[in-house]
Amino acid sequence: MDKIEVVVVTGKSGAGKTQAMAIFENMEYSCIDNYPVALLQEFGELLRVTTHYKKIAMAVSLGDAIVAIRLLSNMDWVDVTVVFLDCEENVLLSRYKQTRRTHPLLISNICSSLDEAIHYENEMAEPISKMANV
Repeated sequence: MDKIEVVVVTGKSGAGKTQAMAIFENMEYSCIDNYPVALLQEFGELLRVTTHYKKIAMAVSLGDAIVAIRLLSNMDWVDVTVVFLDCEENVLLSRYKQTRRTHPLLISNICSSLDEAIHYENEMAEPISKMANV
C-alpha cells in the first residue's frame, strides 16, 4: 500500500497559513483547516481504510502542532511533511494593523496585547520549527 502524503502547515499567526493552504489546494491537495487534534486518530484510521485521499494539507495552530505531528508520524500508512511558516515581528504587527484582525491569543485571553501575543508565539514556535522539513 502506498503511503498517504500529509503536509502539516503550521507557523505563527499571520505568517501566511491561509495563503499556503490556497496554494496546496491549487496543487490538488485535499485541504483541512483547524481540524481538531482530538479527532486525528479517527481521521488517521479513515485514511488507512480509504483509497480516496492521497494528498492532504492540514493547517494546524502552533498550540496543536506538536500533538498533530506526533500522532500522524506514528501512523505507518502516512508520510508526514511539516511546513513551518515564520515571519518577522514588525511584518506581523503591520499585517494585523492593516487587516484589523484580532490575534487568536487575544481572542482566547491568553495575552493582553498584540506585542505580547507575538512574543508568546515566538516561544511556542521554537521547538516546532525544529521539527519542520520546510
